[in-house]
Order: sequence, then structure tokens, then C-alpha cells
Amino acid sequence: MRAVPHQNERKLEAIERAKGEGMSKDLAKQYNVNRVTLYRWVKNESAIRSAKPSKTYAKNTKRAPPVTFQAMEKQLFEWVKVMRRNK
Repeated sequence: MRAVPHQNERKLEAIERAKGEGMSKDLAKQYNVNRVTLYRWVKNESAIRSAKPSKTYAKNTKRAPPVTFQAMEKQLFEWVKVMRRNK
């Protein structure tokens, strides 16, 4: 089961505490995230602040470009399935 993502208001709370108390494993553990995630939140603070507090992400994600060679993609997909089966 996928974990519930952290809302921006909770991220901002963690950012403020990280700035005040300093970055630590214990602080990350209190927010149930990895220390690296906490660093990333601090780095992206301006984007998180500009987003809605109730949202769970700060920026829009881009989609992959449309597939140009559909036949090749299908063959690749079939090949990957065969390779996984033959592990």
C-alpha cells in the first residue's frame, strides 16, 4: 500500500523546525521521511510556499513525449517481459 504523501503545510512546518533546530535524523524520523527528503524540502522551500497548503506537491510534472516508434516500443515491452520471466 502506498504511503500518504505529505501536504505542503506539514512540509513547511518541517522546514521551519529544520532551520531552527538544524537538520537531523531525529527530525526526519518525527516527520516519517528520510533525511534526504527533508533536505530536498528545504531546498524547494520557495516552490512549496507558493503552492496551496493543502496540496501534496509543489510543482507540475511533465509527461513523457509521445511514442514515435510504436512497433519498436511494443517489441521492447515484449522483450522486457520475456527477460523478467527468464530471470
